[in-house]
Amino acid sequence: MKYLFFDFECANCFDGIGKICEFGYVLTDENFNVISKDAIPMSPGRGRNNRFSLTGRKDQRDLILAWDYDYYYDQPEFPHFYEKIKKLMCNEDTVCFGFACDNDISYLYHTCKRYDLETFDYICYDVQKIAINYLDDSRSSLKNTYLKLVGKEHIAELQEHLS
Repeated sequence: MKYLFFDFECANCFDGIGKICEFGYVLTDENFNVISKDAIPMSPGRGRNNRFSLTGRKDQRDLILAWDYDYYYDQPEFPHFYEKIKKLMCNEDTVCFGFACDNDISYLYHTCKRYDLETFDYICYDVQKIAINYLDDSRSSLKNTYLKLVGKEHIAELQEHLS
C-alpha cells in the first residue's frame, strides 16, 4: 500500500473553475517512508481568464505562490503532466489524501474537462475532516493541525502555498 499526499494551487477560480498552476505531492509507503515527492509548476494557460488573481481580492486574504508568475507561464500546461499525475493518483495500490481537498478535487475535474481529458478515478480522504474528529477541533487550519500532530520543531520548513 502507498499513500499519496497532494495539493493543487490555482492561478484563479474565475467562473468557478480553478486554473491549476501547481501540483505538489509526497508519495510514501505504508510506513510513511517517502518514495518520491515533487512540486510541479505549470502554466495556467494564456489569456484573460487564465491570469493570476490571488492578491487584492475583496474579502479574501492574499495568496503568495512559491514562484513568480512569469515562471509559471514559462512551464508547460496541465496536459503535459496529465499522465504523471494520473499514474500517481489512480494506482490501485495507492490511497490519496489532501487537506481541505474538496476544492482540489473540483480543480482537477474541471481542468480535465477544460482540456478534454478523461477524468480520474481515485479515492481521496480529506485530512482536515479526519483531523476535526481526531483532534476535536471544529475547523483546524493545516498549520494548526500540523502543530498539534507533529510539534513546533519542523515548522520553519513549511512554506505556505508551495504545494
